[in-house]
Amino acid sequence: MSVSIDKLIKAYNYQFRLLIEQTEREAIKDAQSIAILRDKLKTSLKAAAVAHEINQPLSAIILNSSILLRHAPNDPGLLLLNSQASEISAVVEKMRSLLANVQSRQEVINLQNLLNSIVVYANSNLPQLPALLKLNFDSERFWILADASQIQMALINLFKNSLVALHSYCVDLPLIELGLFRQADYIVISISDNGPGFSDYHLDNLLLNSSGDSGLGLGLFLVQCTMENHNGFIKLGRSASGGALVELCFPALPLPTSGYGPN
Repeated sequence: MSVSIDKLIKAYNYQFRLLIEQTEREAIKDAQSIAILRDKLKTSLKAAAVAHEINQPLSAIILNSSILLRHAPNDPGLLLLNSQASEISAVVEKMRSLLANVQSRQEVINLQNLLNSIVVYANSNLPQLPALLKLNFDSERFWILADASQIQMALINLFKNSLVALHSYCVDLPLIELGLFRQADYIVISISDNGPGFSDYHLDNLLLNSSGDSGLGLGLFLVQCTMENHNGFIKLGRSASGGALVELCFPALPLPTSGYGPN
């Protein structure tokens, strides 16, 4: 009898320990989920705050220019002002809604394939880009967990920043280079040019400053928020030619044994 009771007690203690361990694992998982959600909410709030601050004066400009256009409907200055303010407002709202999506749809992606598709899209939508862009990566597969649309928008903004800087400073033989490589536990996308470069390397001071004489000044903020959403980070520096260098560092996924699919 005592032997049976002893076995029963041991079995009970074993099951109890398993239950405690499972409870602890669930608690850790819940804490991690809450932390991720909190970070995404923080990013969303920052995006919403910036959009609100920009849209307030823009709304006033659009309203006042619309009123003035009633009295001078063919005034080219007013027409241009109203059109550009409306366009900026639409872009800011698009960015805000994208960044505010706390349930960002991420999937396993071969980053090399994604970059190729982004280059095709960018070449079609940025007429000056094809003649300037040089690709510095081969066919090696780099797997990350990502929202393709956010990365696309971030890179398009970086291409635009480089084009604006190169055009504004009338650079001889302008060049933009797009690279892809592994660095420790991260997959890095690098975008560099031979323009004037950044005035300093303090990211916080550059987030809301345009890299050129024109532009919204929100490109780097968008990229920063995108990297936060992907548990990665952004590094700014100087390219080999003295221009701007932006590196987007994404956590790498282990190499698949049977493939993740067509991406």
